[in-house]
Amino acid sequence: MVKTRPQHLTSSTEPAMISHSLVCGFPDASILDECLSVQPAAAGSDIVGGVRCRSLWLRLLQSPAFNAVAICRPQARHHCVGFGASVFVSCNFAMKERTRPRPGLNARLMAAVDAGEGVVLTAQELARGNAEGTLSLLILYSAWRRDGLCDGELEQIKAMLASTFFEVHLGYGMKEWLSEATDATQISYAHDTAVWSVGPFEDPDSARAFLYVDRDTACRRVGSIAAILFQPRMPIFGLSCRSQELLRQALRGQTDEELAGRLKISTAAVKKRWIRIFEDVERRVPSFASAAPLGDSVRGPQRRHRLLAYIREHPEELRAFASSEAFQGVVRGRRSDAFDRLMNRSQQ
Repeated sequence: MVKTRPQHLTSSTEPAMISHSLVCGFPDASILDECLSVQPAAAGSDIVGGVRCRSLWLRLLQSPAFNAVAICRPQARHHCVGFGASVFVSCNFAMKERTRPRPGLNARLMAAVDAGEGVVLTAQELARGNAEGTLSLLILYSAWRRDGLCDGELEQIKAMLASTFFEVHLGYGMKEWLSEATDATQISYAHDTAVWSVGPFEDPDSARAFLYVDRDTACRRVGSIAAILFQPRMPIFGLSCRSQELLRQALRGQTDEELAGRLKISTAAVKKRWIRIFEDVERRVPSFASAAPLGDSVRGPQRRHRLLAYIREHPEELRAFASSEAFQGVVRGRRSDAFDRLMNRSQQ
């Protein structure tokens, strides 16, 4: 099931997800400090300092290469009880860290961002890397508070972090993940996942460890979440950014009027975007048009339902992707049969 960035979570908005006493969503600037306090050692302030580091995190919140989730417990002493964050970084930065792992991975990222070194991917770089299957993902945070949580809440937080990580990264062409465990608890958890290669740093006094996994290693662990995430998934529709934006919101079950309010456009503009989406889809996958032709007002809702059903199973359609028309033709041949099967299943 596809889910892009979770809905923004602030002190004044409705949560994106509610699970018993916990709420989950994309963090707003108003709760950033709470998020970073979950595991201060992972904040990355060692080089640039706390104040500057916070401003760099605020910059990351606006980056298309960045994803995060805050898990909060309302009316608790510590509002945020779990925090996960990741960012797609340049291959050069990943290679330097991979070939010479040292404590302070997040701190070096923040210092590089502060120096304007271009280590965080731009939208264009993200699209190109996704198409080539060469994305390097740095997991900055995957942590929870160690006090004031019962065993049930702790397991719930871990499950929410894992499920959200899966949902926001499924459909990207990744070649490697890297991260740093900042204490013994995180090192033990990394071992328990049976996914990471856990390497202690050269410094014998360091309580940290370098975590790494590449596509080949992950795919050998058949059935694991990592194996699924590293499988290449190429889009066939070639949707524009505006079309992707509308479909992300439509997946939440919003009406055209609600979409207009969310996207800050008119209802008429929403309807025009739907028309453009179906024109693009039907041009690339003619079998979709034969099942629900344009102008068929009776089957219009069914046509939307089929499209959204396909996108839920193929989140790569909502990821930034740059490719040539020739490459799109190859991809279309690989995936059109799967699209036909889905539509035939929906007609039964």
